[in-house]
Amino acid sequence: MLPILFSLGDLHFYSYPLFMGIAWGVGFHLSKSLLKLPAQTFNLLFWGSFLSSWIGAKVFFLISSPDYLTHGSFWFGGGFVFYGGIIFGLLYFLIFWYLGEDIKLKDLGILSIPICISQGLGRLGCFLAGCCFGKDTTLPWAVHLHDKFRHPVQLYESLGLFLLGYLLWKSRKNNLFALYFIGYGVLRFLLEFLRGDEIRGITSWGLSYSQIVSIVLIITGLIIKLRSSRVPLP
Repeated sequence: MLPILFSLGDLHFYSYPLFMGIAWGVGFHLSKSLLKLPAQTFNLLFWGSFLSSWIGAKVFFLISSPDYLTHGSFWFGGGFVFYGGIIFGLLYFLIFWYLGEDIKLKDLGILSIPICISQGLGRLGCFLAGCCFGKDTTLPWAVHLHDKFRHPVQLYESLGLFLLGYLLWKSRKNNLFALYFIGYGVLRFLLEFLRGDEIRGITSWGLSYSQIVSIVLIITGLIIKLRSSRVPLP
């Protein structure tokens, strides 16, 4: 792990916020090139989704760890739940689409590609920071963390997201959001079995809360895909 990339005296450069910034920067430029919207419209879409996703990721983190609310730097530091960001971000997309005169919902689906790429880059930051770590393992590619050898689940997810982004790019159809929901839902559901940080909670059924959300995401994706095969998205 490398939470601090380098230091200049008392000034420390942290890997996690750097990769978060890179992820959002790549997402911004890739989204802009794919959507080709007027500058004002695109900025309203991007920065609105940025703020809503940030708030959603923080709110969902507080559900499992409410004590962090008293930390002065919480809202501008670490502590995110990606599913919270996705849910709040998608709600903003729907509001933006509903109020936008020239925006079609099927066109916004192409944003699932930069979401995958940005999310994959963000997971690299998680890996360097040592958060979202995996369970113990004896596999030869295990990483040493907290005095144990663990699954590098952050790298598994990052690799899976880059692959999913490539597959979405190759199948640019009007139901990309559906394919993303299904693809990422399956990926996250399986990877949760290898996660070793149970801070976000385990249900009485033995599944994590993220796995429950994954199931909902997969079902939502299947419903959208089946519906769009009969009735095109607006």
